[in-house]
Amino acid sequence: MQLKVPYDGAEIVLEIPDDVEVATILPGSYECGEESEVMDAGFSNPIDHVGLEEFLEGGQHLLMIINDTSRPTPSYKVLERLEPLFTKVPKYTFIVACGTHDPPPEEGLRKLFGPGYDRWVDHIHIHRCREDEMQVLGKSPWGFDMKFNKLLFDADRVIGINSVEPHYFAGYTGGRKSLLPGIASFDTIENNHATAIRAEAAFLALDGNPVHEGMDSSLNYIPKEKLYSIQLVLDSSNSLAGIFAGEMRATLKEATKLANDIFCTPAKSGYDLVITCANEPFNINLYQSQKALEGGKLMLADGGTIVLVTEALEGIGPITFYELLSSSPDPLVILKQIDEGYKLGYHKAAKIVELATRAKILALSRMDEETLRGAHMQKIEDLQAVVDQVKPKRIAFLPQGAMTVPNTGC
Repeated sequence: MQLKVPYDGAEIVLEIPDDVEVATILPGSYECGEESEVMDAGFSNPIDHVGLEEFLEGGQHLLMIINDTSRPTPSYKVLERLEPLFTKVPKYTFIVACGTHDPPPEEGLRKLFGPGYDRWVDHIHIHRCREDEMQVLGKSPWGFDMKFNKLLFDADRVIGINSVEPHYFAGYTGGRKSLLPGIASFDTIENNHATAIRAEAAFLALDGNPVHEGMDSSLNYIPKEKLYSIQLVLDSSNSLAGIFAGEMRATLKEATKLANDIFCTPAKSGYDLVITCANEPFNINLYQSQKALEGGKLMLADGGTIVLVTEALEGIGPITFYELLSSSPDPLVILKQIDEGYKLGYHKAAKIVELATRAKILALSRMDEETLRGAHMQKIEDLQAVVDQVKPKRIAFLPQGAMTVPNTGC
């Protein structure tokens, strides 16, 4: 049989012997309604909150938090829908929730804001976690100060626009992530992400997940009448499947139900070869592409081989995690270093080296051999040669690995 693997704008066609079991794992199919009708339904049925028009009434400064280019959220479509409302507020500001990510270039901003960019450009602020003025909002469950962009405090109305899908250590994206890490200070993000190395920080986990609990605690300090949440759920082709508007915790809860239906796919485990692709926009760099390993490893047998397929056009990404990864060829040495002191990005390194202790990690990528070796991965040029050499009895293939959660408990 043939297996078609997307890579670098084309497809690699693999020839697989007929006696090999092949499981192609995709996000679940979902029949999306007409986009305008989905939006109508979401906005006309606010969850545990008033409608948007009533929420904005009397507001003097509106802050709208939108995702950066690392998420597929079509924020501009929501903004176009809301424009007749937010332009009535005396002052309105958009803040791009970059967390610790680099600020997007103008091309990226035009993608985020769509046709409205030229109308709104003077109202856009890009969050810079190390440079912007921050204020303390409150204490985390672990006692450290949680600091956020001063714009959060200047505004008397705040709308968080986000998208929800399973996340490998936060449980799910969306909701409270608009605030933390979205517009938080570097040290606040670092302190919260330090808990990502715990076993409880995993796909689909909210209860008992320390990362989620840290992010969620920020909501304790923001009055309900000040904060409004708009959560989108997209299908695997980034079409709008659902929209949930209202109170932030309640909208996230409802959105996760739909996200589970779309992204969680029944699957088996114990495959000796797993091929997992970092789909767009997660194929931008190694840091983001790592998400594809997290879904794939759920199906991988101990001692097996996993292939990460990613262009990684911008290279490594945030360097801290790679500096740790490349500091030793011994995964156990790296894990010991993490125990001795956490820095932001170490959670990514921990996930990779934990996988390296039980499997071989290969990478089909534009990145060079030496760089990948530092990441505990072996660069490959010929995926067919890997299949021929491994001679697997069972292959799992995840064409959209960064957005697929194999539910091996089924």
